[in-house]
Amino acid sequence: MICFEIMKGLLIVYIIGVIVTFSSLIIEKIKENKIVTLLDLILSVVISLFSWIAIIILHYWEKLDGIIIWKKDC
Repeated sequence: MICFEIMKGLLIVYIIGVIVTFSSLIIEKIKENKIVTLLDLILSVVISLFSWIAIIILHYWEKLDGIIIWKKDC
């Protein structure tokens, strides 16, 4: 159970870090009057999707017990 809490905590920190990083990059470009390229927006959307997938995995963690192997190997 300790391993589960550590992994859960790391995943939450990762999600928050990713969201903050990409939003700050876009805000910085807007402040410098640079053009926010389509690539920046696509990267932000993709990273957000990965974050939501991670949140969904966290929500259904116990039900995915047999699928997530690294939870047991920890």
